[in-house]
Amino acid sequence: MGSVLLYIPIVVWIWLEQRPHFETSHYLALAATSVLHLGYSLSLQAGYRTSDLSLVYPIARGFGPLLSFVGAVLLLGETPTVLSGL
Repeated sequence: MGSVLLYIPIVVWIWLEQRPHFETSHYLALAATSVLHLGYSLSLQAGYRTSDLSLVYPIARGFGPLLSFVGAVLLLGETPTVLSGL
């Protein structure tokens, strides 16, 4: 809630000064990233409630890059290399 209150004036200023033009794809991307962040936050909180920090934290930190890598390969058609797998 604090970050929302902090960013509202900045967003309003940008909206009034720069008049950004959003298309439907932009709104869909914003909605998708919001759902992903909410799901990550809720699952992280559930993990902290049920298990030890020393187990949940490293798994949570490694899952984001793994998900990005898999998404880039499957959704964007990126070619994985040995270096990108390290």
